[in-house]
Amino acid sequence: MNKFYSINIQKKFATVLLVQKKKDKYHVLKDDVLDLDEVEEYLQDKKSLYIIIDVEELIEQDVTLPSAVQQKSAIKAYIIRKIKESLSSPDIILHYHKISQNKEDDTTLYNINAVYESQYTEKLNLIDDWQKIQSASITKFALLNLSKQCFDYKKHGGYFFVFTQGNVVSVLAIDHEGTLLLKRSNMITTVAEMRYMQMVEEINQTINYAKQQFREVQFSTILLSGSMTLDDVIAEHLFVSNNLAIGVVYPNTFIKGLEREEPQNYITSIGAFFIEKKDQFLPDKLLRTREYTLATNLSLLVASLLFMFTSYTLLDKYIQYTDTTEQYENIKNRLVRMTQEADKYSFETLQSSAHHLEVAQKFLSHSPIDATLQLKPLIQIIKPSQFSFFLDEMQEPNFQIEFEKKFTTLEELYNTQNNFYNTYQELNKEKNFEITKTTDYSNLLFKITIINKVQTQEENEEVPGERTL
Repeated sequence: MNKFYSINIQKKFATVLLVQKKKDKYHVLKDDVLDLDEVEEYLQDKKSLYIIIDVEELIEQDVTLPSAVQQKSAIKAYIIRKIKESLSSPDIILHYHKISQNKEDDTTLYNINAVYESQYTEKLNLIDDWQKIQSASITKFALLNLSKQCFDYKKHGGYFFVFTQGNVVSVLAIDHEGTLLLKRSNMITTVAEMRYMQMVEEINQTINYAKQQFREVQFSTILLSGSMTLDDVIAEHLFVSNNLAIGVVYPNTFIKGLEREEPQNYITSIGAFFIEKKDQFLPDKLLRTREYTLATNLSLLVASLLFMFTSYTLLDKYIQYTDTTEQYENIKNRLVRMTQEADKYSFETLQSSAHHLEVAQKFLSHSPIDATLQLKPLIQIIKPSQFSFFLDEMQEPNFQIEFEKKFTTLEELYNTQNNFYNTYQELNKEKNFEITKTTDYSNLLFKITIINKVQTQEENEEVPGERTL
């Protein structure tokens, strides 16, 4: 259930609707009319606000630009340059949309709508926190978007939307694609005897002008809305004058909570929550507020994801710890059972086994691989033919490694020998090894023996514990 407030801020008062959306229906739960000095306090604790502002000074023009101008920033710059002479202040909020394109002179016609930022934000400042604003626009676009909700222009073609409030009559011309072609608002007399005829005359003048300016558009209907257009006399005069179908905007089909003609008093407020994104008027301050809110929400989302990831990782680690603990208990219990079931040996037998283990440990602590890692570059050049490894009386590792290879040419033997000697010199900078050369050049047999320095000549003979590979 989504609840929100739809607010039409006018010159001296504001109309407020509390609306709840249920599926495709809108239910008006409450309607209020407030003086402007009551609005700020009324909205302090309210959220989800859809705002329509009835600006006193709206800049409406049609501007022709070269069709080559396509970028939004360039179009905006061109438009401001075109209309700057008619502006009393350069600080405006600009809205524009393309009406038509002339391929002969390669130009595009744009409809321009702009408001002075100071006048617009003065009324927006009645909302204490702009983050609560979901949408903000002007009366013109509230009427446009509401009319598109009530009329199937794709099926029936272009139409005129007439709205009257007080002594102001507004006429919008909209084509078969839902594009606003023009909008005119005029004051009519307050004299009762002349009021109806003047209203009809103003509407007819706008309709005739639109037909002349947009001959390619087929207008089919005049839609009436607002305080005075429910009068049958006006509808009859308009039908006779224009020979167009006459209809009355009746949003009661999708708006519940307002009886009979009550929606006509809240046409603009109802249109507020149908404003499309492209028809919103958003000051830079409001845009920055939205960007800040978006950035904050993204940061919170990232933080939440990180928290969830960390929590999942911790949970996974806890599960692993629990599984490991369970495995440990199972192994411990199994070892206890094995100990209880194991054979019992005498002290002498255990002592002898311990001695054997001690001897084995000494040899296992000095792997031949550890001793030969230092000579890996030489082994990569020539594969060893014999390797002897044992421990001396000081339990120091001793080894003797022989390199032997038969060559087919003397040049090949000579090059390999030089490479081997040079590599050996690099490895033996600390003089840890001794080398014996027994190469037989006549038989092209390369043969070298390397021993570590702690080994004595007498120890070259095999002793118990020697390993030969």
